[in-house]
Formats: sequence, C-alpha cells, structure tokens
Amino acid sequence: KHREFAFRVRSMVQLHHGKTELFRSNETRLEQARAMHVLLDFSCGLVGEKHIDRVLKRIVSAASDLTRSRRVSIMLPDAEGRYLTIAQSIGIDDRIAAEVLVPVGEAIAGKVFLSGEQVVVNSPEEAGTYHNPYDSRFFASVPLVSKALRTTDRVLGVLNTTDRCDQQPFSTGELESLDLLCNIAASAINDLMSRQARDCAQNGIVVALA
Repeated sequence: KHREFAFRVRSMVQLHHGKTELFRSNETRLEQARAMHVLLDFSCGLVGEKHIDRVLKRIVSAASDLTRSRRVSIMLPDAEGRYLTIAQSIGIDDRIAAEVLVPVGEAIAGKVFLSGEQVVVNSPEEAGTYHNPYDSRFFASVPLVSKALRTTDRVLGVLNTTDRCDQQPFSTGELESLDLLCNIAASAINDLMSRQARDCAQNGIVVALA
C-alpha cells in the first residue's frame, strides 16, 4: 500500500508538472502570436507613409502595445547633435515632453544614443546604478528599456519604454520583438530623413537656377 500511495503521489506530481509546462508553452505561443500581429500591423501601417510625425506616432503606439507599457517616448538629436529631445511620446505630459533636453552621452538615453547599445533595467536593484535627474522626467518606473534606433552606419534616435501595466520584468522574447520593431522603425525614419534631405537639396537647386 505504501508503494502504491507513493506511486500515485509521484504520478500526480508529474501530471501537475506536465500541465504547468503545457500552460506555459501555450502562453508563450499566444504571446508570440500577439507580438507578430502587432509587428505586422505596424509594418503595414508604414507602407506609403510620407510624414515623419505620423511614423513616430505609429512607432510609440506599436511599442506601447508590444511591451504593454503606458509610457513610451522617441528621442531624436537636435540640429547640432548635442541634445536629445522628445519627438513623440505616450504617457508623458506635453509640457514636460517639450522641456526635456538630454545631453548626448549623459543619463540613460544619452548614453544609449552615443553607444548604440540598449539598457534594460528590470529591478530596483539594477536601477541603483542609474541616478540622473534627466531620467526621472520620462522614465516613470522600473522595469524600463532604452534602445537605440540605428541603421548599419549611424544611430538616429532612442526609444524609451517604461511604466508597464503588469510591472513584470522584460522577457527575452519581448526584447527580441522590441529589437525587431526598432530595426523596422529605424529603417522607416532613415528613409524619410533621406527623402526630406533630397527634396531640400532639389528645391535649393531649383531656387538657385531660378
């Protein structure tokens, strides 16, 4: 009887572990499918878009959906390349967004822009190494991610996400999806900037000839 009881207990434990693994596997698949849906909608929405402001709005909206974050911002360098400003955001007061100036190379976003490397802070303990008054203006809480929007030859800007709905750390899968979104976004921004520069050059030539 003792052996039979022990066998039943082991069987129940194994069954429970099997159900738990199946549940986790299904959750992972559902999250992957949701992420792909967000990325597909985002990519389709960029087709034919010619206005940088609308592209930036699509980027922050997609990043917010992808990471379930209530506060997302895109920072771009000013004309001199000395400071980063908030070009588009969700969850940040417009007055604060208009006032933020982060020196390139300083604070989280400035360092990410300069290095091209991402910063992921998933816990308050990790946040202890990042103490800067600039950060508190647009990073609401931990977890947070700051990622460079970069092409093969340059960094165009920085995407910041924070204030997650569930306050859970960013998973590897979420960071991979966010990385894919940033690659698509950087390509779209770069194409628009190149087109605008080309148009300005053509207009300048026309005016000079006239």
